[in-house]
Order: sequence, then structure tokens, then C-alpha cells
Amino acid sequence: MTNSEFIEKVGALAAADYPKSGVLPSLTVAQAILESGWGKSGLTAKANALFGIKAGKDWKGKRVNSKTFEYYDGERVDIVDCFRAYDSWAESVADHGAFLAGLSRYKAVIGERDYQKACRAIQAAGYATAPDYADILISLIDQYKLDRFDRAASPERYGLWIGHFSAEERAMELSGALSALGVYNKVAEEPGGYVIRVEWYADKAKADALALLLGERCYFEVYTS
Repeated sequence: MTNSEFIEKVGALAAADYPKSGVLPSLTVAQAILESGWGKSGLTAKANALFGIKAGKDWKGKRVNSKTFEYYDGERVDIVDCFRAYDSWAESVADHGAFLAGLSRYKAVIGERDYQKACRAIQAAGYATAPDYADILISLIDQYKLDRFDRAASPERYGLWIGHFSAEERAMELSGALSALGVYNKVAEEPGGYVIRVEWYADKAKADALALLLGERCYFEVYTS
């Protein structure tokens, strides 16, 4: 398998997993490249394990022992450890997403849409001991333009912020009128007043139409998500 084929295969799996896990596909692919050596590591060959997730006592699935290394005080130390094993790469990608989403220490990674911040967050959370782990991931994403999988998994959306209202009563009044029209919205308090967040639209024309409808009644802006 070529590097390009590896990227496309794992990228498709990562993009499909994103709605469930909230882990940016670009981060998932970069980690798979780094952790599995482009799918050619012994651990990947033996156990379809792309990410080198260790099998703790709570892991109920398959296990495999494999050589690896850790960094202690900046020094590389070779060790043998026990890792999670899978029946397929798809299972490995799904477990990677579930693993990150299931641990509170990775909360800064989940839902982060900026891949640089996501890479730095996963290092800060202790995923790997390599001191330059985040920098390597970011370099891989930039070099191979892996953020294209992020855009495919989470296409551009459009929404409205309505306000600013100094009185909560006025904000709630308009919010109720929107709800009566079947438009989902939520009133949020901000310093000095209130705003109304209206649902996101994949179709910019719908967002623009609602903006025009509300334009004579209040201030609005259209944002891309």
C-alpha cells in the first residue's frame, strides 16, 4: 500500500467516525501515520492497531504484546508493553475515537475544529511522551493536506446571531416568535445584554433568507461554522 492509499483509506474511516467521536479526521490520520509507520509497524501487522493504545485492565477486547518506546526525562527507553488488538483498521479507528471521547482528560480535543489546537491538546493530555509529538502531527497534516478530511466531514454551515438586546424580556419575546415559526433558537446572556443563536443551515440561501426576514427588526450577522 502506498502512502497516498494509506491516507485515503484511513481518512475515509476517520471522516466517517467524526460525527460520533468529535475527533478531527486530520488528527486521526496524522496519528495513524505516526503511530503505525504508515501501516507497516509490527503492531499494525499483528493486530490491526493503528494508534498504539495500551490495553489496560478495563480493556475487554483482544490484546497483543509488542516492542515500543517511551521518553523519560527526554531520553528514549525501549520497552515491551501490552496493546489493544483489532480485527480491522475500521475497528481500530472507531476505538481510537471512542477512547479519546470517553476520557475527560481529552475533553479539549473533542469538538476542537482547529487542528493545530487539537494536536497540542492531545499532547498536553498525555497521549504520547515524545516532546515534539504535537509538532510532528501538525507537520504531517500540513505536508499531506490532511485537513481536507476535516472539511469533508464537517461541511461549511451557516447560522445567525440575533441581538444585541439590553433587556431579557425583548430577547425572550423574539425567541418565542421564532419558536412559533418552527425555528430552533436559544437565548444566551452576554456581557451587557442578550443574544439569540439560531439554528445552523448547510444551505447558505436559507440562512440569508432568514437574515433578510429578520433584518428590519434587529441586527444580524451570518457566520460560517
